[in-house]
Amino acid sequence: MSSEAETQKLLNQCEYNQQRNLLAQTIKMMLYELACFSSSVCSRLRGFPDAWLLVSCKPKIPFS
Repeated sequence: MSSEAETQKLLNQCEYNQQRNLLAQTIKMMLYELACFSSSVCSRLRGFPDAWLLVSCKPKIPFS
């Protein structure tokens, strides 16, 4: 295999990994938003104030 083809293969692999990471991060964010939303709905039904929701919905998991 020529070095040019090898380089292209590495670049493709790198791009694929970046896209996969971005997708994983997006899914994590969506799941977090969903969890946050559902917990806010539950607590609103129980009559917790919105200020409590704001505090409870701050991201607790760092997205790497």
